[in-house]
Amino acid sequence: NIRLLNTDARLVFEKLLAPESVDRAHCLFPCPWPKRGHAKHRLLTRDFLRLVNSRLVKGGPLRIVTDFLPFAEWVKGELTTTGFGFQQKIIPAQFDTKYERKWKDKGQKKFFELQLVKGDHTDIPFNKEIALKELLLKSFDPEHFRARDEKGEITVLFKDYLYDAKARRAMVRAMVIEENITQQMWIAIV
Repeated sequence: NIRLLNTDARLVFEKLLAPESVDRAHCLFPCPWPKRGHAKHRLLTRDFLRLVNSRLVKGGPLRIVTDFLPFAEWVKGELTTTGFGFQQKIIPAQFDTKYERKWKDKGQKKFFELQLVKGDHTDIPFNKEIALKELLLKSFDPEHFRARDEKGEITVLFKDYLYDAKARRAMVRAMVIEENITQQMWIAIV
């Protein structure tokens, strides 16, 4: 049973996978974001590892493979309080991914594998999506409409407003930012 999703892994683990529902996980050649100022973009943070732990079954492995030793060392530093035990080893090329081929073609023969195994369970509840709400307006004045940004734990920023007088429809482009997820959407006003 396998499902392929082309989306942010954080979103999948948080909102689509139930606790203790995943047998194993693999993370092959994640972007190490090697520049110091870019480290905040790294996927394998302590918080994300705790989330993966909560979704893996007892004893479930998380295999991480990278071409960049400093990144492997950084991930090891993130393991405290995640509930994972780990082993590290050097392995040859064997996955034929885009980045493995890239570094292999440049002469790299050694790659770094962290095999994490779930020990203690981390309890992070399943965060189901909130149902969409349909809001009804008694009246709508397109000439005087102004969307107000909301800033807080969840920030909503309004970017563009388009109105088609003939069709009597409006569109508002919004950006919603919560924790480490940013979504952009168009809202239709009919």
